[in-house]
Amino acid sequence: MSKLTGDPPDDQNDNQVNLPRTALDDIKKMARRAFVQIQPAGSFEKAYNLISQDSAEPFTTFVDRVIQAAERQCGDDIARPIMIRDIIENNASLECKRAIKALGKERPTVPEMIDACNQIGSPQHVATIQANELGKTIGEKIERALTAQAAQAET
Repeated sequence: MSKLTGDPPDDQNDNQVNLPRTALDDIKKMARRAFVQIQPAGSFEKAYNLISQDSAEPFTTFVDRVIQAAERQCGDDIARPIMIRDIIENNASLECKRAIKALGKERPTVPEMIDACNQIGSPQHVATIQANELGKTIGEKIERALTAQAAQAET
């Protein structure tokens, strides 16, 4: 701890210069963790798991808010990225949730979700939505036709 705080016997520059690289890396990591936990002055921050995307808010701004809040509030380096990913997926706007679901992946990564939501409104996005809806409609019609055929075959 004296290495981190610069207290005796590690209060002399000569002693600090000779600190092992691992100690310096640990000090840097702890300083960063302490720094990101500082909440901006005069602001109130809700719990990171309650942050949701406003309908007019850009997806990347929402992602940034979740990440910053999670870094300040969640001390578990292993759980944090998993929780961030889940919160971003679950608390995104309705339009972004549709774009994320259209990826067709069970657990898309944060970069994949950002790419999908950045495409909203583009011709590619519109075509993807139309293709998904068409696929659902055709699938439902085929299923009904097969059910009707099976019912006729039984009689």
